[in-house]
Amino acid sequence: MSRRTPAANRPRSESPAYVCPVDITLSVIRGKWKPLILWLLSDGAMRFSELEAAIPQIAHKVLSQQLRQLERNGVIHRTAQPASQTAAYELTTFGQSLGPALTALAEWGKRHQDQLADVVPG
Repeated sequence: MSRRTPAANRPRSESPAYVCPVDITLSVIRGKWKPLILWLLSDGAMRFSELEAAIPQIAHKVLSQQLRQLERNGVIHRTAQPASQTAAYELTTFGQSLGPALTALAEWGKRHQDQLADVVPG
């Protein structure tokens, strides 16, 4: 099985070598919080404070980092609201295209939550 070359050791023009299409998708949504952030934004735009309130376990700094990474990948868009000194985040059209994948993951989780209750830490 091939492995991706670490970004620091890869020439800028070289694309990462992905093992399979799932690896490509995971490179965008990988992490504990990104899928949850995307799921929350699938209902519409949210301010940073709303996301923070919806995910009380996430640290402020981590939420900022995750949002920046999702924005850098073109999955979400940040709109500054100068009057209130806040920003709203929403899915881009590209980000909305992840909807069916997230829905499939959610459905799988619902179907198997009882089976996984003793295995997956809550």
